[in-house]
Amino acid sequence: LVDEATGEVVAQAMPIADVRSEPVLRQWLRPSRCWASVQPVILPGMDSGQARRTRKLILRTLEHVGLDTGLVERIEFGPQGFLPQSIEYRELRLKDRESWKMPAVHVRLTFTRPITGPLVLGQGRNVGVGTLVPCANPE
Repeated sequence: LVDEATGEVVAQAMPIADVRSEPVLRQWLRPSRCWASVQPVILPGMDSGQARRTRKLILRTLEHVGLDTGLVERIEFGPQGFLPQSIEYRELRLKDRESWKMPAVHVRLTFTRPITGPLVLGQGRNVGVGTLVPCANPE
């Protein structure tokens, strides 16, 4: 990472030699039937405040990452996160201000079978927004 103002290198990514040695990363990579967002998912279109439309847009985010929407058993969503460590949309610092105009929701998805992570959904997925983690207790 380079500080845009000074050009100084402030951090450098290093490859992880053994994923199993990283406890947090190992959790994000494990299979689970239930996944919940830590950061809100930026939807790929306007939902007009309609739950039916929001649900369709969430399914579209799954299609965008190549997941079979037929595996979805239950979709829950709302403005508040389902996890204590969830980040609110207004707390996000997005460089692309166009993203701020798109609706964003926290989601909890239950699949018919375990899905292996990582799972990152929505318009902000390429910058890490919309990250989901396995639910501790899916029921």
